[in-house]
Amino acid sequence: MTAASCLSVAFMGYAIYRSNGAEFPTSNVKTEHQIMRKAKVRRTRAEKSEDARRALIDAGTQVVSKYGYTDASISRITEKANLAQGTFYNYFETRQDLLDILPPNHGEIMRDHIRANLADAKNGADREAKRLEAFFTFFEQNKYGARLMNEAPTLAPKGYEAFYAGVKEGYLRALRASIGKGELSGFSEDELEPLVDILIAIRTGLAQRYLAPKPRDKRNQTALLATYRKLIERALFSSLK
Repeated sequence: MTAASCLSVAFMGYAIYRSNGAEFPTSNVKTEHQIMRKAKVRRTRAEKSEDARRALIDAGTQVVSKYGYTDASISRITEKANLAQGTFYNYFETRQDLLDILPPNHGEIMRDHIRANLADAKNGADREAKRLEAFFTFFEQNKYGARLMNEAPTLAPKGYEAFYAGVKEGYLRALRASIGKGELSGFSEDELEPLVDILIAIRTGLAQRYLAPKPRDKRNQTALLATYRKLIERALFSSLK
């Protein structure tokens, strides 16, 4: 019998009992909340396992942002995740395996934020200018990312390579789409990858200058973004004019 059927029978019995002028023994009646709660499907072992794994990744991100990669011990990470220390090895063979997941995980969150801010972009040039602006706002809102990414090339090199590859692939897709729309011209397929490396280097350098160790004057940042837009429109997307 389903939870809905149980509930219907319980209420029907109550109505019949009351119609005969008797007091219904409420102590033996299950409420709707109790019936539905009992009918809830329990989480599977796989779902619980994924929850624990995600908790360790999130805890690792917070611990590294505070203490750095070197001092991000397993005990600190499991304590932050509210899990037993031995549980760690159910999900990661070594501490480094977890640390190498953090940069690409951070990259996915960053790319989601940037994509959400490009929805109303008018063309390739506008999209690229908005991409830098969204990159800035992401790091302003997620200050933990600075230490996580600054130390990654030397202390989580495998993870940093995965992070960079993800960012680069997204950039390549965007530029190829602009070429397909006729917004970008004058670059061969062989030149796209070096072009992306240049654009990423510009973004990284600007982040170090304007976002670390603390955000600079907003007026300077506004002037920077306006200048970057002019550069992109004149040098990269000149075919739009």
